[in-house]
Amino acid sequence: MDHETAEDIKRHVSVVAEGLRSEIRLVAEGFLATNERLDTTNSRLDATNERLEKGLEATNVRIDGILSRMAEEFRDMRAMIRLMFGDLDRRLRALE
Repeated sequence: MDHETAEDIKRHVSVVAEGLRSEIRLVAEGFLATNERLDTTNSRLDATNERLEKGLEATNVRIDGILSRMAEEFRDMRAMIRLMFGDLDRRLRALE
């Protein structure tokens, strides 16, 4: 191989290498942009998850309050029913 051919091959390899560098740079920039978008998405998801957890906690507190009031009202109703049936039972026995 003569000197001129070697120089042509060297120039060709340099051109190809520079093209590869450009393409690698583009891939790296795309990778960085994708990472930034993923970070932003993760931050938004974390914030949304936090809001959902707070909302769920508040809902659970409200449900606990409702269940507590319902249990109290059922106790009161049972007590009233016992009184009424006790009174009816006394009246029925008196009639017998």
